[in-house]
Amino acid sequence: MVFKVDYDKVSEVGRSFLTKCDELNSLYLDLIEICKEINEKWISEDSSVYLGHMTVYILEKMKENEGLFEIGKVLNKVSSRYSDQDNKWAKDLLKSDLVKKENMLK
Repeated sequence: MVFKVDYDKVSEVGRSFLTKCDELNSLYLDLIEICKEINEKWISEDSSVYLGHMTVYILEKMKENEGLFEIGKVLNKVSSRYSDQDNKWAKDLLKSDLVKKENMLK
């Protein structure tokens, strides 16, 4: 079975995942800071309910983001492993061809 992988593209997508996940995480942390400011300026029963729900929501999204970050790391590993394996096969093939040529010359 022939399986061709564009290592550069897979690696690029993996790096993009990691970059975007870092950006998202930064935005989530900004949202937490905004919630702290809201808590300081809006004190009521409603504010605690709102901020509680908002905090739970942000934490859920941060966990989802951790999963996306792992996907980015996996894509980078996959790209690297396929590249390494193809390079190994190419070296083995070249070595095999050289051995065959040496045997033919004997």
